Amino acid sequence: MLRQFVRRFSQVPKGTTLEVGEKLPEYLKHQQGLVLVDFHADWCGPCRFLGPMLEETVKQADAVLLKVNVDESPKVSEHYQIASLPTVMAFKNETQLGGFIGSRDKKFLQTFVQDLASK
Repeated sequence: MLRQFVRRFSQVPKGTTLEVGEKLPEYLKHQQGLVLVDFHADWCGPCRFLGPMLEETVKQADAVLLKVNVDESPKVSEHYQIASLPTVMAFKNETQLGGFIGSRDKKFLQTFVQDLASK
């Protein structure tokens, strides 16, 4: 049973995007390096605009993108106090480094990720 847990939540390869939902805390425990978490919803227009740019940005950087649909994962959304969409949080070795609310352009995302990756 323990082996299944470890295998299930093993480190996600860099450049990967994964929908994790309520399992976000477990995935964060096993990630090393920069992890972006995208809190989004299917009905959110700015989320649909931002999502593909985030995916492209993490592919180009040494980072991982974990996605949480707030409608499907209310406990995690409440834990992280998500009140506006899209909300992006950045973590490194389980420590929150920063984040932002709302849609941003590609240049902002690249700078945001580069600055955090160097910390």
